[in-house]
Amino acid sequence: MYSIEFIRTSILCWKIDFISYVILLVVIRRKKSIRIIYRSVYILALAPPNFVKNLVDSPFPVGGILKATVQVTGLPYPRLTWLKDGKVFDENERISIVYESQSNTWTAKILDCQETDSGVYECRAANPGGEKVTKATLTVAGEAAAFIDTPEKVNCLEGQTAVFGCRVSGDPYPLVVWSKGRTKTFTENTPKYALYYDDELDAHFFEINECLSNDAGIYTVTIQNIHATITKSVSCFIVTKPEEVIDYKSILRKAEALQREREGGPDWGKLRKAKGKPKGPGDPGWQYQLKHFELTGDAQRKTFDKLEPGDLQGLSPSDYARRRSRSGTGTGDDLGDDDGRGLGGSKPGAGKGRGGPRSGLYTFTKPLSNITVHEGKNAAFECNVSEPEAPVTWYINDQPVPAQRAQTLAIGKVRRLVLKDCQLNENDSKITCALDEATKTDAQLFVKEEPFDFTEKLKNLKVKRGDKCELQCAVNKPNIALQWFKDGKPITDNKETVNGLVHKLTIPIAEDKDKGVYTAKYEDLQTEGNVEVLGKFLLFVLNCDFILHSVGPPQIIKPPKDSILLVGQSVVLTAEIVSNPKAQVSWLFKGQPIKPTMTKHQVDARKDGIYTLTILKGEPADEGQYTVVAENTVDKVQANATVSVCTKPKIDKLVDVAVNIGETARIQCQYSGNPTPTITWFKDGKPIPANDQRFVITQETPTLSVLTISNTTVDDKAVYSVKLTNSAGEVEGKSNLLVKRMFSKFFFLLN
Repeated sequence: MYSIEFIRTSILCWKIDFISYVILLVVIRRKKSIRIIYRSVYILALAPPNFVKNLVDSPFPVGGILKATVQVTGLPYPRLTWLKDGKVFDENERISIVYESQSNTWTAKILDCQETDSGVYECRAANPGGEKVTKATLTVAGEAAAFIDTPEKVNCLEGQTAVFGCRVSGDPYPLVVWSKGRTKTFTENTPKYALYYDDELDAHFFEINECLSNDAGIYTVTIQNIHATITKSVSCFIVTKPEEVIDYKSILRKAEALQREREGGPDWGKLRKAKGKPKGPGDPGWQYQLKHFELTGDAQRKTFDKLEPGDLQGLSPSDYARRRSRSGTGTGDDLGDDDGRGLGGSKPGAGKGRGGPRSGLYTFTKPLSNITVHEGKNAAFECNVSEPEAPVTWYINDQPVPAQRAQTLAIGKVRRLVLKDCQLNENDSKITCALDEATKTDAQLFVKEEPFDFTEKLKNLKVKRGDKCELQCAVNKPNIALQWFKDGKPITDNKETVNGLVHKLTIPIAEDKDKGVYTAKYEDLQTEGNVEVLGKFLLFVLNCDFILHSVGPPQIIKPPKDSILLVGQSVVLTAEIVSNPKAQVSWLFKGQPIKPTMTKHQVDARKDGIYTLTILKGEPADEGQYTVVAENTVDKVQANATVSVCTKPKIDKLVDVAVNIGETARIQCQYSGNPTPTITWFKDGKPIPANDQRFVITQETPTLSVLTISNTTVDDKAVYSVKLTNSAGEVEGKSNLLVKRMFSKFFFLLN
């Protein structure tokens, strides 16, 4: 008897149509019996590589971690090759290629990246079905946003001003935003809230004026640049009575001193917080144990389980106000005061009558230094304390510094006083920073008379005969009497007018005799300007081809154009300006002057009257109106241009689709871009026919387009592509649609 074995093979083919069932093996066995065995064999077809997540152009800070992430599909799974600037790079102690199984992504990481790591990065995916490449430009430059000093919590008396301050760093320089809660953001100055940057202190400040109880809460400062976003929260407490502002560390020290006085004997050890559970409402469970070392060296433990006058077990501010000291000698003036700026300052003599001084609790690690300034300027005094929470109080000549004159700041262990608008009568004043009555640091304030100077000098003028001529200069001090000269001779018929610090010499009707060199003089300083009187004339032109430039206001021949700025890229605004006399040209952004920098804004001027503004490393904050301003002695003109920050279209999701014949196919394209791109669908490179009702294109969300094909046939198998276009550029993507045949199952039985 023979035994013949048949293996039934089910072939699932995604790319090629062929016979559904194949006889693979016939085995002849002994005897003449025939045995039939069915086995299923599944053949998976090739799928070429496809990047579900592509590399994206990105900036990274110097010293940070560079990351380039991709997600790829394909069958068999593709082999990846990483390149930089066209050259393959391998892993080392700085460079690693990491696979994340949860997200099915590959990431190239470079630790401590430097500017030399900038370049075009490329990832190639290959398998027997084909090869796919994704590229991106990764730039390493600048510095991530960071806090140099963070804001401190503020205890402020009702009706006073609370001040938060911080120092930041980063390249590009971070944007600083103050807020309260999730919905209230402070963007502009109001009588209640003030936002400002102090150049001298290099710090950002946020002030709350005339604090009320509803101003208490959690405030947040957020700093952001293209590399990082960091948020810091800080508390603001509003109290109605000065005695409710309590320095608990000082109180504990005083309790220890009082206990030492009562018990006597050798020195006590440290006041320690023992383990204990709360005994009831208002009791935080504090138990203080004092270790007493006798002369013999034996140690005694003492536990204060029972409350005695002055013990600090769960002592509330109101309780403490009633029970200042064990001796009962405390007065209502003993409590530490608060300066309303989160500095926790205390009044001189605050420790009297409460068992011990505050000296030793905090100290000065850096004293004040003498400061010399000119009259009308600000004087900045600075010292350091031993602990960040140490409260200080500022005095001038042993009197509290008036609030309207002072700007105080506490950042970490740094304490600063900026004394505004110093006057000559304050020369040789004593400035004091006090931790308590015994712990102080002093410095002298020296105020000098500001030397005279011309802040605006005379200019050379050209005027027409018969027109009015005005020579103008400005000084830095009021009530100055200038001497005027023409060609070295004093002007007797003085036609000078003074408006504050601005001095003008007016010639109502210019004549030939008025031309010459004019001088404004005060003591040993002077400024000069030449006046040229132009005659009125007739101009005859005979077969001549020339341009006569007359004196007049500037003219913007070609204003800057509205431009598109890609994120991370640069844009140049150009203006052509002619002017006689020559104009001073400046650029504004949203009405504010632009300060040229090497990293963000570059300003250039050519001899042919071309003025440019280059905006580097575009980011969303650069979007808005830019203005070029040209000003000469005659007039001032300006022109505007709008810069829109855009991002290129990007396909976030577009995958291959497989359906059976007769089923409905949905090809989804998820995309992004600013402004929102327009999308066009193609089949095998040709636009989708509009007259075929089986093909429907719908826009399900602003960034999700779906192509639906109903009642699919074999002819619908094709490469479907999309083209995304906006003002920043265009991008294309492809999706393969596979339409599978349905076959009935059968088998052969051989006898």
